[in-house]
Amino acid sequence: MRYAASDDDNLNGITAFQQAVDDDPPAIFLAWMERARAVSKRFVVPAAEPGRDVLSTLRLWKPSGLAQQSRN
Repeated sequence: MRYAASDDDNLNGITAFQQAVDDDPPAIFLAWMERARAVSKRFVVPAAEPGRDVLSTLRLWKPSGLAQQSRN
């Protein structure tokens, strides 16, 4: 697709790519239901309710003492 000389060549490349993905999906983890989150130690993060994403508590995050010290 990158080197297509015409719109038809580009369309053929897109079609071939889509068919290749349909025939042999690139990875199963794309549909994985669990998520892992990592948060910097510069924040104090309250525990989320079980089963809820920690990002739902983003508005409650506070800078930790480490964050304050690095600013000074």
